[in-house]
Amino acid sequence: MNQQESDQIWQHLQVHVESFFSQTLASDVQKIEYKPQFIA
Repeated sequence: MNQQESDQIWQHLQVHVESFFSQTLASDVQKIEYKPQFIA
C-alpha cells in the first residue's frame, strides 16, 4: 500500500467516523435539552 492509497482509506474512514459522531452527538444533545432543570 502506497501513501496515496493509505490517505484515501484514511479520508474514507474519517468521513464515516464524522457522520457517526455527528449523529450520536445530535441525539445526545436532544436528550440533554430535556434535562435543563437537573443541570442548574
